[in-house]
Amino acid sequence: MRMDHLRRASRALGFSLSPRRSQANPMDCFQCIYMPTLRLNMVFAQEKFMAGDPLNAKILIDSSDPDTVIDQLIVDIRGWGRTGWINVHTDKIFEKETVYWSYKTMLSSNTPVVPGRHNYPLLVRYPFFITLPSTHPCNRATKKTEEKEFGQKLVLQIPIPEECPSSYESQYGSIRYEVKVRVDSNNDQASSSETFPFLVISRSFLNKLPTNLLSPIDYSEEIDFTCCTLPFGTVSFKVHLKRTAFVIGETVEPIVHVRNRSRKQLKDMTMFLLAKSQYEARSRYEHVDEKKLAEVVMDQCHLGCVVPRSNQDFDCVSLRIPFDAPPTQKYSPEVPLSFIPIIMIHYVLKLTALPGEANFCVKRERRLWSLSLFAGAAMLYACRASLPIAIAKISIELEWSKATSNVKDRSDRYGGERILYVSSLVWIVLTVATPLVLDLAVLTGRPVPFAILLRIVTGVAQGFYMPSMASICSRNLNSTEKGRIFGFCLAGTHLGVVIAGFIGSSLLTNYGWRSLFHFMGATALVWVAIYHMILSSTSEKRKSSNLPLLSVSETALDVPWKTLFTHPGFWAASVAHYTGSNAYFMIFNWLPTFFHDNYPDANGALYNVLPGLAIVCTSITAPHIAANIHSRGHSLTRTRKIVEGVSLLGMAFLLYLISPSAPFGVTLALFTLAMAIRGIHHGGVSVNPTDFAPNHTGAVFGIFNSFGAITGFVGTFVAGHMLEATNNDWTAVFWLTAVQNVIGAAVYAVFGTAQPII
Repeated sequence: MRMDHLRRASRALGFSLSPRRSQANPMDCFQCIYMPTLRLNMVFAQEKFMAGDPLNAKILIDSSDPDTVIDQLIVDIRGWGRTGWINVHTDKIFEKETVYWSYKTMLSSNTPVVPGRHNYPLLVRYPFFITLPSTHPCNRATKKTEEKEFGQKLVLQIPIPEECPSSYESQYGSIRYEVKVRVDSNNDQASSSETFPFLVISRSFLNKLPTNLLSPIDYSEEIDFTCCTLPFGTVSFKVHLKRTAFVIGETVEPIVHVRNRSRKQLKDMTMFLLAKSQYEARSRYEHVDEKKLAEVVMDQCHLGCVVPRSNQDFDCVSLRIPFDAPPTQKYSPEVPLSFIPIIMIHYVLKLTALPGEANFCVKRERRLWSLSLFAGAAMLYACRASLPIAIAKISIELEWSKATSNVKDRSDRYGGERILYVSSLVWIVLTVATPLVLDLAVLTGRPVPFAILLRIVTGVAQGFYMPSMASICSRNLNSTEKGRIFGFCLAGTHLGVVIAGFIGSSLLTNYGWRSLFHFMGATALVWVAIYHMILSSTSEKRKSSNLPLLSVSETALDVPWKTLFTHPGFWAASVAHYTGSNAYFMIFNWLPTFFHDNYPDANGALYNVLPGLAIVCTSITAPHIAANIHSRGHSLTRTRKIVEGVSLLGMAFLLYLISPSAPFGVTLALFTLAMAIRGIHHGGVSVNPTDFAPNHTGAVFGIFNSFGAITGFVGTFVAGHMLEATNNDWTAVFWLTAVQNVIGAAVYAVFGTAQPII
């Protein structure tokens, strides 16, 4: 198979296409000519005829004059190929014609044509006119519509040569077949001649093709970008096909492996199924041969992009061969010279890719951004955790019940994905102002509505951070680093909880709950100032090097939401994320209250710090654990299912074991292990949006993460009312959470995927 060099990163892979055996699909080819006394028509038994099979048809004759007598009936069958075009540069006319099939016979009968009568006199002596059984498709095609209208039916069956090429129509040439019927009668006005075209498919089947066309094959190619684009680097493509011969209507499913060793992103990767045609012709006067090439896109599949310095597998490519596609036509030494087609047709797979924008090329820049996003996530969750840590003290001072205490996370159902810097300023200022707002709310006599409004606005501002961080990692990191660094940045959220728990306990004891919000807000202001410096430095550096500016947002206008929302893999990941987040937020929000109610003399620094410290460690190592499992031969989908299953089922088991009557040390150990196992989630569903939406990670993560945020409100609300209704029955809350985790693990195990969806 020839590999065609295409512009930029483009390769064409050739394979053969064979037709299915034509089925009995009758079609009336009605081209009836009405003479004063004679009607002539032909009905074919099938829509298409396979070369080597008989041409089954009926010649229908009728006359309104009972005195009409047929003197002779001539049947002339022709199949030919013809090419032609004008060379616009030389003004030469090129044309060529080849005859593939020519058959002519004549019947003389001197038979009168009686209207409405079915006469077949003298036809049995001619071998190409035979009588077919009533079950033949030719008879079935005409029985209902023609039997009453035509008096004479002549059945035609002539074998088509096996070497005939397929019928074909195009701009530069065509291959056509037709039957010309001429009827001479004793009445000159009744004599008639008519031409009836029909379609032929070349004869070739999978079981008759060479063995090498039916065996798996790999195509490999490497492209050097040194001469055409900067920065320098090479890209390797490898395409695997289960065979190189397919039948019309079948689906071609290649497996594509791309190794991008360049410093640029490969964008707009697309696999095309092309039908390539080659036409031969000769100039009219100089007798100079010329060839012309043309190609038609039969189907295409968009693959997406490949980030720099990464490997990417695409095993969901699907290309459908249209049912009206012509079979492959090539030169063959076994075909007689007279049957060599002047129009050659073959099929190729073409893989195209365009070099995209440069991203995090320098390790120092990548490390700086990773630490900045990690610190930002830590500050965000430190500020978010301030209210859960202080809620027990606030509830006592403001006289709140457990049912109203859940307002601390009601706004988590809202989110966003843009303007990370501005939104961070908003939630930092609101964190600092929280004590003042709550004090003013108490003076109004209705503190709860003001607290709800404050948390809603804060939650909306905080909701911009995670999708923006996901977009930055997805657009600027390769596939091998994306999961590891994204997991590292997400681990900052748990470190923020640890910081808030460790420092918050001391501040609550010594300076009161108001100092906690002031301290966390001031620390976050320091971070946002550093972040702004890094952002400005990166922008100036990219301007000076003529590189694209860093975009921390992602346009959601082009996201194929319908494809995403109708795919079971997305909903399976959402269910698993919801149930896991429900367990996490239940522990995260109610852990201080649980220990305060059941172990009032316990050291708050222990239960506020140890569980969070455990999840920090496992969330950082989880991406490496997942990569290790994947490197041992497991698919990425199976790896995600294993990691997420361990996380959900492990938490369910540990929550089932927790009891308020157990000793403080045992209960703290179980909570710590539960949070540690939750951290493994960062090698599973947590990074799933980077798998099934590599080009729209920011936008999809904003929607995906909202399922986890919703449970921060719903789960906390339900737990609060359960505790209020059951007189603080914590066991019921833990068991309900464990059951939800088991359901989430089962759904993801069945429907989960790590393959690209959009």
